[in-house]
Amino acid sequence: MVEVSTTKVSSKGQVVIPKNVRKAAGLKEGEKLLAIAIDNTVVLKKIVDKNFEDTVKHIWKKVKQLGLTEEDVNVLIEEAKNSRCLDTNVWISAMIRGGRPAEIINAAENGQISIMISEEIVEEINRILAYQRISEIYEPAGLNRQELIGAVFSVGKIVQVTNKVSVVREDPSDDKFIECAIAAEAKFIVGGYKHLLKMEKYGKIRIFSVSEFIKTLKANS
Repeated sequence: MVEVSTTKVSSKGQVVIPKNVRKAAGLKEGEKLLAIAIDNTVVLKKIVDKNFEDTVKHIWKKVKQLGLTEEDVNVLIEEAKNSRCLDTNVWISAMIRGGRPAEIINAAENGQISIMISEEIVEEINRILAYQRISEIYEPAGLNRQELIGAVFSVGKIVQVTNKVSVVREDPSDDKFIECAIAAEAKFIVGGYKHLLKMEKYGKIRIFSVSEFIKTLKANS
């Protein structure tokens, strides 16, 4: 059944979803929605309560069938970065291949850690997922980009970045991760961002590779 109604955007950017539409979609108070802008169309998609592994395990299976190694996946992510001025993201590796990056996502789902994300980080994930050679991996597994972004929102906690920095001179696009960590008052930044890893720390924020962070996580568990 399709329900159609009109609504208005308030001066604060708020939108009221009409009652008939809420009822048709089974929306309840407190549920999370993913807002997707496609040209002049805005789509609100309910984020399904599903853990990260259950969402992406079909991609992992597809990757095994294709015989893609961890190095192959990293090359694809670098291609996406180079073509769109992006940086490698632990989320993409966790989605496409699993392994150690997925261990970090699982730790967040189990309440061991909190993973913070910002609007810019989500935009970067979205752009990398849109890269054709990467979408050719997850789409045959029966998943779309919106579902994968929904999985990110179901695990990550979004923060509002208020302070901009300019500290990663070799790759200014990596500044977004430091900005997010500052806004979240985080202790660590984790990833495969080579220019960030060379810094080792920013103020009191330590910068770890995925392997280093997992070792620290296991040592403290």
